[in-house]
Amino acid sequence: MCESNDCKCESEKVAGEKGCRCGGHSHFIDPCLLLLIAQTPSHGYDLVERLGRYGINEVDPTKAYRHLRHLEAEGFLESAWAAETPGPARREYRITKEGLDFLQTWPLVIQKSIDAYGAFVEDLKNLNK
Repeated sequence: MCESNDCKCESEKVAGEKGCRCGGHSHFIDPCLLLLIAQTPSHGYDLVERLGRYGINEVDPTKAYRHLRHLEAEGFLESAWAAETPGPARREYRITKEGLDFLQTWPLVIQKSIDAYGAFVEDLKNLNK
């Protein structure tokens, strides 16, 4: 999604050294996790259950934890063991200022996707005429 000069992810170097992180649906889980954590600090299994709201269903918890660890390594999240809950201790994730800044770049990315899908649907309708 960062081919254009107006992409905040690339132009503000929010993504860091590893390149653009707003590459369409394959990375949509990242902003979804960040938004869910911004709403309520949470642990991994809770987040997996809540991802369905954004159309991300039946996520392997291992994959979700991999994304959470990556987001933490990039400085977008921080975590600590929350032992005060019943049952085994769980790692609770909180969003950082950097995570909130990165999250704020996503409305533009999503609007670009909406526009692209709209153009596709329009072209497909015209093809069938």
